[in-house]
Amino acid sequence: MDEVDGVKIVLFPGDVFPGGVETHVDIHADVDRSIPVSIISRPVLNCLRLDCKPCEAIDIQYKRQQKHRLFGKVDLQWHIMGIAKQHSETFYIIESETKMVVLGRTAFPEDEDQAGAGTYPLEHAKQTSEEAAQQAQKKIGAKERQAEEKKQQEARDREKWDREKRQAQGSG
Repeated sequence: MDEVDGVKIVLFPGDVFPGGVETHVDIHADVDRSIPVSIISRPVLNCLRLDCKPCEAIDIQYKRQQKHRLFGKVDLQWHIMGIAKQHSETFYIIESETKMVVLGRTAFPEDEDQAGAGTYPLEHAKQTSEEAAQQAQKKIGAKERQAEEKKQQEARDREKWDREKRQAQGSG
């Protein structure tokens, strides 16, 4: 595999969801082991509805192109699409108008002793039945929360409609 390659991943905030709503981003991520950290662009951070922590402002050169200024950091969970194994990573935020994720050297620590082997073990990992069950349970829980939130919103909408209807009848 080249020094710069890519993989489809899912990013999410972990156990704490902003406003109690589960958020995630399915996105193509470049893999660039030449950079020491993993990075995301501000639009990806905004999709996750998260704030970042400040960090030392440093420049980083990605894909041997222009340098980007790192201005913040955020701790996220991620996994490769279709593989349940989750990873924790500190992502550094860059200013960019496009959605961008780059997994740097720190994203693959268990791979360091296999440098030059030509594969990323994470891409070929087998999902255990326990991991599959946990992932399925998470999805069920998320769907149940979404259904409950939808019911609550519909009830609020009905109350508002009834109140507006009563007000219109009272003034008519």
